[in-house]
Amino acid sequence: MNRDDTQMKAVTIPEFGDAGVLRVGTVPIPAPGPRQVAIDVAYACANFASVLVHAAAGGVDSQLGRRPVCWTGRVVGTVGSAARIDTAKGFGYDEVILRDRLADAGEFDIVVDMVGGPARRASLDRLTSMGRLVIMGNASGAEDVGVPANELWFSNKTVSGFNLAAFAAAHPRRGGPGAAPCGGGRGQGGAAGTG
Repeated sequence: MNRDDTQMKAVTIPEFGDAGVLRVGTVPIPAPGPRQVAIDVAYACANFASVLVHAAAGGVDSQLGRRPVCWTGRVVGTVGSAARIDTAKGFGYDEVILRDRLADAGEFDIVVDMVGGPARRASLDRLTSMGRLVIMGNASGAEDVGVPANELWFSNKTVSGFNLAAFAAAHPRRGGPGAAPCGGGRGQGGAAGTG
């Protein structure tokens, strides 16, 4: 921050686009309005206690082990075979486990699932209260795993879906050309392979 207590350095996004539109400059320090609070930027980072990513050696999920330096949480990846553990570890995960050992992995605040089938059900069981399961594919090709709404309600858990290929097709400027190939694999929008 500058010595002037009314100004601060900031990265602004003056227009839609890629990273080339980012600008560093000085802006007025925002002041909270009535019934609002100001939160120090140190607390604005994603400081989740734990994240589990299935298919950690796969296409999209290989990118999820990388995270900002300020992310203080644990990021665990799963793989389907011991032969893929070293590959997944190279993507920045704090820990990589075999998917069939998920029951021993503890609880997670967020699970990203590209695999589906039994892994999806096991993932829901590993979520903490207020945990979030993000479904991004079904690379296993298994039947859909139904989740009763009352189970989510009583356990304070959330399930959401994100189809990268459909998003990239519907929003090419936001999804980018690199996102489209991710939908070409098995699992209706997931990356090919199960990590």
